[in-house]
Amino acid sequence: MVPSIPDFRVVEYLERRNHKLRQVEMDCNSIFAMVFLIKLGWESPLLFRELQVTTPEYQSELMARAEIEPENLKNKHVIMVIHDLSLHFAPRNLFNYQSALGSIQQRPAIRVTLQLKGTPLASKQDTLPSNTTTGAILAQNSINMTSLSDVPGKFIDPEDPTFIIHYQRQPPGTQPIYIDSLFTTLISALADLAPHDTNELGARVNSVGYDRSTRLVILDAGTPERPLLSYGRCVHALGQLWRGLIELREGLRTMRFEIEYRGVKVGSGFMKGVVPSVGGE
Repeated sequence: MVPSIPDFRVVEYLERRNHKLRQVEMDCNSIFAMVFLIKLGWESPLLFRELQVTTPEYQSELMARAEIEPENLKNKHVIMVIHDLSLHFAPRNLFNYQSALGSIQQRPAIRVTLQLKGTPLASKQDTLPSNTTTGAILAQNSINMTSLSDVPGKFIDPEDPTFIIHYQRQPPGTQPIYIDSLFTTLISALADLAPHDTNELGARVNSVGYDRSTRLVILDAGTPERPLLSYGRCVHALGQLWRGLIELREGLRTMRFEIEYRGVKVGSGFMKGVVPSVGGE
């Protein structure tokens, strides 16, 4: 279940239709911003005044900016604005400037914007303390892949080659998976995982996309007495899975996979395209 935060909600969405963005850039910036923040800790204090997520090759960026003193905010506030903004634009195919404002007790608190690089912020400059910082992270490094075909392959973490996702795609003819549904499936999965301590073991995922046409399941490979998959590694696996899947986006379909860390299988799962039933049930 996607978490809720007392006294916090998204109160405003803005859009500029003349600022066109690439879908893959919007999706990657959002996914990797969430992965980054979740790893820092749901309840951890916000450490930045502004956060930029992009790569040198991208024309666009995700910008998160505190509208109040950052010490009054936590990572969870930014995570939930990214989540809500993602579920707002993706189903509507709104691939242009998007902005969402989160409020605490009806006071503007944090704004997240998907925009072209160099776009002026939607809100005016305020007088935040001079010791607040600006952060920047890269949205994507190319993942090492051993196969783009239907034979078994691997997604290998370029920063940690001991973190490997072994995958097997099903042959053509199975229900396809659409990138916008896959994106919202991962965004929802990340939001479900976010409140847990990253060192807590026994992580699991059961998530569907906005139109219920994509399902993602991840299970701990251990036992109830000896779980192996931590929530932090599960979050990391979702980021690595996304990196690999965007390379396969022209032929996405049912896939089974296993998560290996330092030579040990810690998790397994599958993603599949399904035909939504009448009424979305």
